[in-house]
Amino acid sequence: MKALNLILVLGAAASLNSVVAAQQSQPAPANEKMSQPAHDKAPEKAGEKAPKEIKVGDTLPEMKFKDADGKEVDSKSLYAKEPAVIMFYRGNWCPFCNKSLQAFQTKVSEAKDLGATITAISPEKPEELKETAKKDGLTYALLSDSTGEGMKSLGLAFDLDDATQTKYKGFGVNLASHNANGKWQLPHPATLVVDTKGVVRYAYVNEDYQQRADPNTVIEAVRKLKAEEGGKTEKGAK
Repeated sequence: MKALNLILVLGAAASLNSVVAAQQSQPAPANEKMSQPAHDKAPEKAGEKAPKEIKVGDTLPEMKFKDADGKEVDSKSLYAKEPAVIMFYRGNWCPFCNKSLQAFQTKVSEAKDLGATITAISPEKPEELKETAKKDGLTYALLSDSTGEGMKSLGLAFDLDDATQTKYKGFGVNLASHNANGKWQLPHPATLVVDTKGVVRYAYVNEDYQQRADPNTVIEAVRKLKAEEGGKTEKGAK
């Protein structure tokens, strides 16, 4: 009986050590002092109705953004001449955003060959965009949703509650000073493929900010869109 108990104790200890070792082997996210919650959305206030989240088949509303020099950019200009991949990200302080932005940089040439553009939008101040492009080695366009109205109109915007604000400050992130509109507000990460009429043909939105659209899947959505447009052109010519 004692031998059996000893075997059980040793087995439990081994299992515990395996769990600890697995946890310790996971690298901590860059620029983070502790693990952030995957969902940092503040509870909605009673009677408050948020705009519906953008989805496939919707037409983008008219939005105004700013480039790195503070020049106003109309959202229609992003897709007027060619299909566009449009991403919304949280900011250059977010390691998950940086990783995603870098991943899409590897698809710039492929998107160009398909006749499409890539643009990434965040609530950051316009002057932060140049720093983001430099840090992540980006060649595609970055824009600032300086008022926050763009992400709000797409149903992506949410406010951070007091507890989360305190936690973020502990990470050295103060959104009130980092964001152009001075608010503790972020977008749910989103990636859209939009045709030249402004219709969303692919949409990926996830409240879990650690999860992002797969660049390969997005490029396939662009390729499918271009194939469909080519088919329509051929039918129209007959």
